[in-house]
Amino acid sequence: MRDNTRRINPAAYRPPSPRSEPSQQEKNVAVPSFYVDLPSKGYFYPKDHPLHNKTKIEIKEMTAREEEILSSQEYSKAGTAIDKFLDSVIVNLDIDPSSILLADRAAVIYESRKMAYGDALQLENYECPECNTKQKIKTRASFIDVEKDRNQFKDFVIINEDGKLEFTLSNGSVLEFLPVNISVEDQIVRYISDNPETSFIHLLLKTTIYSYDGDTDKDAIKEKLLDIPAKDSRRIRQVYQQMLPEAKAEVNIKCSKCSHVNTTEVPLNADWFWLVD
Repeated sequence: MRDNTRRINPAAYRPPSPRSEPSQQEKNVAVPSFYVDLPSKGYFYPKDHPLHNKTKIEIKEMTAREEEILSSQEYSKAGTAIDKFLDSVIVNLDIDPSSILLADRAAVIYESRKMAYGDALQLENYECPECNTKQKIKTRASFIDVEKDRNQFKDFVIINEDGKLEFTLSNGSVLEFLPVNISVEDQIVRYISDNPETSFIHLLLKTTIYSYDGDTDKDAIKEKLLDIPAKDSRRIRQVYQQMLPEAKAEVNIKCSKCSHVNTTEVPLNADWFWLVD
């Protein structure tokens, strides 16, 4: 259900133009904040990123200001409601919301909604996949931080000190990959839209490959990729996603007609905030 594929920053994290300071009116209103555990544990951020090796991020509680952002038709049409929301609730102004990893973004969105409205959900028009009955369902969402055993791949890939995935190929060459953050996700979606038949390795070239033996020139990397041993190419495809942090919201739904129990993922988008009773 999650549209878990959404700009690229081809270099290590660079501080963006400064985020807006709160207005004097905002400063005069004390809004409580809380800390959210990061599924990434800060492992996939460059050394100069504010979240490098950090296990938590400070978030301010939702107010009517954030509700207006999430319900804005303008932001909804532009697909920027969540970006604007993150910009509003992340306390540290040095953090570029587009640089946050997808799993960490999911945690912020889930915990923000839970703090504001609780974890109960109401699905107005749920259709049972077993009997196709449409019904109104009340349920609760759980946040799943998927455990990853990355040590099993340590002979092939490591997370280097700059937060990149570093693959050592059988021919001795070293490839660096960017982990997928919000910015990279946006680039992937745009590229897939323009090139629906693209191969996986080509997609990675356009979006996540950062360097080949230290060379960051895209044209040079493209040529060198043609000589990657096939067994390494296959293993990269198998391992890349398994290295990244992964998190999601799930619900268990029991059909009122046929009693079929369905476990399904809930999209952590702007609509997620309004699935309330």
